[in-house]
Amino acid sequence: IDLQIGNVVSVILLADDQELDLQTIAGSALLCGLHVFWSAGISLNDGDLLGSFEMYCCVPRTPTQLELQLIQRVIHLAALAIRRHHGQEDFESLSSDWKTILRRHSQDWPPSN
Repeated sequence: IDLQIGNVVSVILLADDQELDLQTIAGSALLCGLHVFWSAGISLNDGDLLGSFEMYCCVPRTPTQLELQLIQRVIHLAALAIRRHHGQEDFESLSSDWKTILRRHSQDWPPSN
């Protein structure tokens, strides 16, 4: 998707990769001149969060309608891949922890620099 949209960098964080703090990544991206282009949770059909999909762009802007369609496809594919990776694991505890991280991230946004 990075190549299709151009001038963006995408990051997928899994719910069990909690040592990677979203705020730290967003702050580091801003230091490199990258602005948040898109951010969304990755979830299963039942709403359990599996992770986060974030995109950063060289210039502040919002996605076009076509780009939004591509992003939705990537999020869906990421959910399928994460689900397959974890097999039949119970996502309940991962989802709870991830919701807490995303809530904290959204409260602290934008990062102060």
